[in-house]
Amino acid sequence: MKRIKKERVKWLLADVQPWFQYSVHHNLTKQPSSVAAIYLSRVSIQEHLASGPMTTVKRLSLMASDAPKTKLFMSGDVTHRPSEKEIVARLARMAAGLDPS
Repeated sequence: MKRIKKERVKWLLADVQPWFQYSVHHNLTKQPSSVAAIYLSRVSIQEHLASGPMTTVKRLSLMASDAPKTKLFMSGDVTHRPSEKEIVARLARMAAGLDPS
């Protein structure tokens, strides 16, 4: 099961790679299948993300004003978990500037 989760993350990153060349993911544990957050960007973003254990909201709030513009795709209080198809479609709209939220 862990291998399947790890592979799904790889597939998602491959699916969005045409729009977001750069990606960084943080895990909850040392297990590759325990993804807590995935950061996608059209420019290098790694150097703008704080290291160490913290929430995604905290990590984004610590980004400097000259860092790339960021947006939280979804938070933990969301009741509907989108499918991979919905995620890829929304990311494509966001990359094209067509997502109003």
